[in-house]
Amino acid sequence: MSEHLSTLAAVALGLGVFCFWFFGYPYILTAREQSALFIWDSAYLSDRLSMPWGWLSLLSTFVCQFFNHPLVGAMLLAALAVALAAAVCWLWRLVTPRFPWSAKLLAAAVALFVTCWLPLHPSEGTDEEMAYDYLMRQGRWQQICEKAQQQPPQSLACQNMVRLAMFQLGQLSEQALFEGLTSSNKVLANRASAFIMSDVYMNMGMVNMSQRAAFEAMESIEDYNKSGRALKRLVETSLITGQYEVCLKYISILEHTLYYHVWAQRIRHLAEHPELVAEHPTYGRCRQMYQQTKDVFFY
Repeated sequence: MSEHLSTLAAVALGLGVFCFWFFGYPYILTAREQSALFIWDSAYLSDRLSMPWGWLSLLSTFVCQFFNHPLVGAMLLAALAVALAAAVCWLWRLVTPRFPWSAKLLAAAVALFVTCWLPLHPSEGTDEEMAYDYLMRQGRWQQICEKAQQQPPQSLACQNMVRLAMFQLGQLSEQALFEGLTSSNKVLANRASAFIMSDVYMNMGMVNMSQRAAFEAMESIEDYNKSGRALKRLVETSLITGQYEVCLKYISILEHTLYYHVWAQRIRHLAEHPELVAEHPTYGRCRQMYQQTKDVFFY
């Protein structure tokens, strides 16, 4: 009976952690991933391990790379919670032969603290910004507008995103979109808002501003970590503006990652054959807009 109860408790713990992340806070998982790029390269590994407590940072970054897909990330955290609880119970047995049910409650508390509470407090930005950003990355424009109707966003970046969503749905003209754009330095208040504005600027064809926002977002990451999302954007902007050597440098980094290497290999073909960029449906259009509009990098 005790073994059955332990098994049921482990299943309940894992299922609870999975539901907590996958249904409750998937946007925090993706926000974590975009600020922790794990590079499968010996130079990167040795550099990280040479730092004080570098192995811990390396382990955290290794786990965070799987948050690229919230389903995988939630499953991983659920498995980690069960493993931590089992480890605490095992350590308790080493210390004392008595193993009351209170020890299992302690094990569950430790597992929940590590897998739920700690990742729940990231420094990427506000909860509102991360939630809106998650919807924008999936192109869920209608849901963005519905969310804004229920409660108007407080963040300047989110307000810009809502206007972009309205434009995408045909509810706002292009002229009104540009006239209502907030582009002061206040809009780049934190990492999440910088990522949001990088996407907003890119959708509007403001390539240099998109590049600046992506760079600002990546430079704000702690421990000199890089960002797969930011590097992807820098690859795109470098490709559009004709900075092919810079583009290839960023591509070479992404080619040593788990979730970005296929995309990087596909874009390398464009970087090595610049004449194809003009024919690309997205980058070709952005290049035309970039060449025909004023340079607003420091606007």
